[in-house]
Amino acid sequence: MRAEDKARRKGQGHIFKRGSMYYVRFSINGKRKTISLHTSNKEVAEKNAKTYLPVVNAETKEELAAHVAVAKKLKNSNKTLPLNIAWNMFESNSLRPELKESTIACYKKAWEMFMDFVNVEFVGQIDKDIAEQFANKLWNNKVSASTFNTYTGCLRKIIGCLLKDAGLEENPFIGIPRKRRNTEKHQRLSDEQFRQVLDVLDNPIPHSCYVKNIEEVKVLIFLGAFTGLRLIDCCLMEMSSIDFKKQTIRVKTQKTGAIVLLPIAPSLLKILKPLKKQTEKYLLPILAKRYLKDRGAVSATVAKVFIAAGLDTINVTDPQKRQRQRNSNKYGFHSLRHTFISWCARAGVPLSIVQSIVGHFSQEMTQYYIHITDEERKIIINALPDI
Repeated sequence: MRAEDKARRKGQGHIFKRGSMYYVRFSINGKRKTISLHTSNKEVAEKNAKTYLPVVNAETKEELAAHVAVAKKLKNSNKTLPLNIAWNMFESNSLRPELKESTIACYKKAWEMFMDFVNVEFVGQIDKDIAEQFANKLWNNKVSASTFNTYTGCLRKIIGCLLKDAGLEENPFIGIPRKRRNTEKHQRLSDEQFRQVLDVLDNPIPHSCYVKNIEEVKVLIFLGAFTGLRLIDCCLMEMSSIDFKKQTIRVKTQKTGAIVLLPIAPSLLKILKPLKKQTEKYLLPILAKRYLKDRGAVSATVAKVFIAAGLDTINVTDPQKRQRQRNSNKYGFHSLRHTFISWCARAGVPLSIVQSIVGHFSQEMTQYYIHITDEERKIIINALPDI
């Protein structure tokens, strides 16, 4: 028996574990008391147990009453913010960073996953041990390194905003190590591969490709291939961004904030014309709603189409575990951005002009790009293949 355990039995209480949590048991005036220490970490339990020692060792009623008042304050300081109202507190918190709608959805999903995992009533009861257990479970579920870093980062920021309200002295998610991303660049699609993708979209059943709202998915893929825009910009493109009369698309990109003006390629115009009289806010209302709820769901849908077209969406380097962070992307929606740039390069378009079109340029070069004329942009777009 350890000396410190013997010492507790002589007057400092006895620490024991019930289930996954530690408790301290001691006697006051002949009555036995058992109090939860709200942790499954032995070292933290030892520290928390010392909170109650002044109560155990009090010799007078007055001294006991004073220590009990202090102990109650310490005990209840982490019970001021119930877990079930924490999300609403975060949304209204003045310390919360300004977040886009799609980013808030990501934060909320991370919080809901954490809520399903934890077995405590108050935010203040979340300690480093619980944070580490959640992180381990998340990783063991074979998520990608990017997803792991995103979710643990979201939780770190959420709890960071609630520290004072929750009675926490430190953020339990600080110190959770980030996972290293080991991915390769997406590969561009050849003309033949792009035709294979279109064949799947036009004839999904023969290819055993069962995805919902495939018509919107087709428009999404055309947008990616003939504008070079990222997934978020294509999914959340608003009808007001499209000028059918001038046949242009004007978008402020979500990632860089750059404003790009794109003439609509003939192949893309054929796809967009039937949507001209649509009254919805978003060009692709169903996919926009899905993206705002779970951005990964749209990527997964695109992956299904690519797989049906015979394109590998991952390189498996560990066939036994098949964990996504050990894979590297080959073909995905971002491949369409590479495809667009490759088409432009093949047509002899200067790289500086391509960078201006896709909105991927540094602040120092902005002045150079604004000299590009609308006529030059039209020449570029008309050089794209009519597939």
